[in-house]
Amino acid sequence: MHEHACSRCRFLRVDPAQLPRIQEMTGNAEERLAEAQDRAWLGEVAALEESLKHLRQRHVEAENQLSIGIDHLS
Repeated sequence: MHEHACSRCRFLRVDPAQLPRIQEMTGNAEERLAEAQDRAWLGEVAALEESLKHLRQRHVEAENQLSIGIDHLS
């Protein structure tokens, strides 16, 4: 786990304390996806959709950790 780990990496362990950052990244990717769709940048659309899939999964993982009482990875 490190600060520059790719959200697509299957080895990434999400720190629940970083949930706001994941939400920020997701919002940014959604905005970029809308622009790419408007401009018909099909390659960018596909890449952003894939990134969003992984960001949403990371969000679920962080929420799950919070639900079982883990609020920070040490």
